[in-house]
Amino acid sequence: MSKPTVRFFVSFMFAQTLLVSFSVMGRATDRVWITPSLVEENHFTFHWQSDAEPPPPLFVGPAFDSLQSVAGTKTGGVTRAMVEGGKPGSSLTYRLGDGPTHTLASWDPALVRIVIVGDWHGNAKPGSEAILRESPHLLVTVGDNVTDLHQARRKGRRAYELLIDSSPELFASIPVLPISGNHDREIRPRGSEKPDVSVYDIDAKIFREFFDLPELGWRWSFPVPHHPLTLVALDLHHVSDFGTTWQSCQPFDGDSEQLIWLRSAAMPRQMDFRLILYNERNATVRRLAGGAIAEVLRRSPSAAVTGYGGFGERAEWEGLPSYNTHIHGKGTDYPDPHRVFSTLGGSYLLVTHRRGEKRITIDIKSTDGAILDTRRIGL
Repeated sequence: MSKPTVRFFVSFMFAQTLLVSFSVMGRATDRVWITPSLVEENHFTFHWQSDAEPPPPLFVGPAFDSLQSVAGTKTGGVTRAMVEGGKPGSSLTYRLGDGPTHTLASWDPALVRIVIVGDWHGNAKPGSEAILRESPHLLVTVGDNVTDLHQARRKGRRAYELLIDSSPELFASIPVLPISGNHDREIRPRGSEKPDVSVYDIDAKIFREFFDLPELGWRWSFPVPHHPLTLVALDLHHVSDFGTTWQSCQPFDGDSEQLIWLRSAAMPRQMDFRLILYNERNATVRRLAGGAIAEVLRRSPSAAVTGYGGFGERAEWEGLPSYNTHIHGKGTDYPDPHRVFSTLGGSYLLVTHRRGEKRITIDIKSTDGAILDTRRIGL
């Protein structure tokens, strides 16, 4: 069943105030990030951390003059609270402690806007101003959100805390739904030779604990409220290292739990469109499990999106639009054999659907918001 959530937007003035409140003498004091929830219909989850003890309360209400305190639960240094969103067309207002007030609007049945970014590598600032101007309902990532989890100054959960600090207004104003890449699980240095112990946390424990994600967390599906669009996240990256101490993802063979689940999650439902997300090269994914994943993609109206390599790309394989996106645009170019558009600059994707239309529009946009490529995909 489709689970409504909310979108968040912040005015420029509020965003500037937020930046001030997040930094005192260069040190983060309050940290907020928000995820949509599938546990309860029309709910979303606030996560916050603070240097203050006890942490500041969350105030929520239908308007500025009617905010009520919401009790949160603190576990592992993070306070969380699940809050019910407003009905479509209504709004919700929130404030953390004495911080700025923000207005949350419910999903718009007339139009959905989703931004997809790849390869933040610990720095979400590039492109953030353009993304905020998009006023998206949801911010989705396609892996490698951080560089690793073992550096002394960003070990474990600290790597994700620094990611939030790199662009606090982005995470406080737009709900985020991330997927994991290999870097999000790198608990030991990879090195040039395979070590005797695992380099990656295959279960993505730290990643899943930091973000409240649908289903198992390392793979999930999210039906977009009011629109014929479902996001399907797979756990695929560095598949050539599978079975070694460099293995970073869950099994993906024909009998694996992941592929069995994908066959169900990607099945067309009332002509819903499926956006399949992962962190492996598209051409590689099409060959996995004897072409079984490619066959699933062919069966339903869909597109594939990954964040592999430092480039932006659209390829067309047997009618399947296949995207690579990289927000920094600095890295190696791995051209898809079926490439029809590419950019070596930083870019992101904007996915839109309007009520009544039998198509999804996907734009590749530069980090200043300029449209580089447009593809309209029929349902």
